[in-house]
Parts: sequence; C-alpha cells; structure tokens
Amino acid sequence: MLNSDTVVTPGWLDALTGLAKVSDAFGLVGPMSNYAAPPQLVEMVPYRLGPKKARAGEPLHSRSECSTFDASAVQAFARDFAAEHKGKWMQVERLGRFCLLVRRAVLERVGWGLDEWRDLSLFETDILSAKAHQEGFTLVCCRDLFIHHFGTRTFAHGAPQNAEHEREQANQWRRSFNPEPTARVTTAPRPPSPLAPG
Repeated sequence: MLNSDTVVTPGWLDALTGLAKVSDAFGLVGPMSNYAAPPQLVEMVPYRLGPKKARAGEPLHSRSECSTFDASAVQAFARDFAAEHKGKWMQVERLGRFCLLVRRAVLERVGWGLDEWRDLSLFETDILSAKAHQEGFTLVCCRDLFIHHFGTRTFAHGAPQNAEHEREQANQWRRSFNPEPTARVTTAPRPPSPLAPG
C-alpha cells in the first residue's frame, strides 16, 4: 500500500522487502516518517515545507493553496537517516497505511476476512494490524527507512461522508482488541537485494 501523498526515497522498496525476508513471521512492514503515529514518527526533520513567496499582485488565497517542497532535501535527509540507523528495525503493535508492505500470507489468512470492516477506510490498517497479530504475525518497522508523508492529502477534499460511522465502528473494534503501544529497536542483517548495486 502506498498513499498518493507520499514521497518515496532511495532504496525504499528494497528496504521493506529486505526486512520482510528476515523472518516469515514478519507480516506487515512499514517505514519511519515525518507524518505518522509513534513509534513510526520522526519528529524533527531538517527540511521545511512552506508557502510560496508571493509574486507582486498575486492574490492572497492563491498563495495559501501552494507550497514549496524541496524533494532533493528530503532525499538527502533520507540517505543520512538510513546511514545513521543502518540495519535497525523495531517490532510494533500498529503500522500506518501510508506506506505498508503486506505479506501475501497475511492477506490469505486475514485479508479476505475483513469484509465486515470494509467500510473503515480511515481505520483499516488498525484493524489489519490487529487481525495480523491475532493470526500470530509480527509487525515491524524499518528504522533505517524514511518516507516523506504530506498527511491528510488523501482526503484533501474532505473525509468520507461516513467518517463518523467509521470512527464508531473502529472504536468498537479497538475495544475488543487494544494492545498497549510498544516498540523494541533491533539490529539485524538483511539479505542483499537483487536490485541493489554491487
């Protein structure tokens, strides 16, 4: 799964698939990001997003609708971040859907059983995470992979009309399965990717 409001960074797919290959028990794999729930959250990033500089005579409303984004700064930060945290990953209780690798075995065992919750577009990965746990899968996060997430742009034109219903349905699910959020950082070698240079 990859949201349209993300900016992927060098080696992102190799990092996700490489960590998935460490163990068949790793059912869901995600990255770190500037816009995610802890423990996937990287709170401080050195690049910035901001409004475009106004041109002479430009209406105020058109300025607020645009922003500057330096993709090269994001890529540079992601490379440094990967080097600093090389080989590190952590086990987590939930993963966000903005960028998520789901092992086929998870879908075969729990994916098709999500029909009862199919209208929970805002909360579907909470439920997928819980179901994967119940089936014995482990959720892991690549500590050495950073993906930029603009956040909320998937629903930039408004949340789904049934968002309140979705929220109540998701709360019902959480009441029946509500693990404490925990994370444990681990370092482990990854198998070399066939796509990696050298």
